[in-house]
Amino acid sequence: MGCCPRANPGTRGTKHAVLAAVFALTLAATASARSPLVKPGSVSPLLRHVTDLGRVPATERHQVVVGLELRNRAALDSFLIDVHDPASPRYHRFLSQDEFNGLYAPTETDEQAVVSHLTANGLRVTTRFPNRLAVGATGSAGAIERTFGVQMHAVSFNGQRH
Repeated sequence: MGCCPRANPGTRGTKHAVLAAVFALTLAATASARSPLVKPGSVSPLLRHVTDLGRVPATERHQVVVGLELRNRAALDSFLIDVHDPASPRYHRFLSQDEFNGLYAPTETDEQAVVSHLTANGLRVTTRFPNRLAVGATGSAGAIERTFGVQMHAVSFNGQRH
């Protein structure tokens, strides 16, 4: 999420963590009454160190990355244990990208549903990956709020606005 003004590269990871924390808090607050979008315990511990500065302007531009869920997660977990177990017949029999995609990656239909939802709400898709695990997009804060049913707020962290 490169939604912050360019800064010292050493602080960029922290800024992204703060933004993720704010986004998670907003999602948790708005989603708790509607659906289980946020898993318990998934809110960043940095959240307690930020001050809410209020809603960001609807025209402010941001980048988002949407992660898609793996298919056959239990089978993948089993495979990962076996591929590292010298006693397993699958020991060191790693998968090619195409094999992984066919067995465990989100389907093309799942990825397209995400892309369609993002574009239908005014976001521009900027990044797609061969494994279909994430989709990147850019757009206004208003479009992001509409797309995800959240409110975006600016925060102060370590004396800087994020």
